[in-house]
Amino acid sequence: MATLGDKLSKQLQRYSQKISLTVISDNKTYVEVRRIGKVGVVTEKTISLLPGNYVLEGKRSGYVTKTVKLVIKPEDIDKKVKVIADEQI
Repeated sequence: MATLGDKLSKQLQRYSQKISLTVISDNKTYVEVRRIGKVGVVTEKTISLLPGNYVLEGKRSGYVTKTVKLVIKPEDIDKKVKVIADEQI
């Protein structure tokens, strides 16, 4: 039983460490991570998030909001996501 507890503890520790994520955009789209916070209007920015499921939104006046669903796993390294609102209304 101690072995199962040790495995669970190690898994929980892996999921409590933040992962670096590079957000790529067009320097015109306002990007935010839903329910987490803003990234801003950027060309490229690295943020840190805990493993889990996220939704990134890209907003730009006169354009359809771009929604990107993302799953971050503890083993992810150098993960990149592109969020550009490029479809005109």
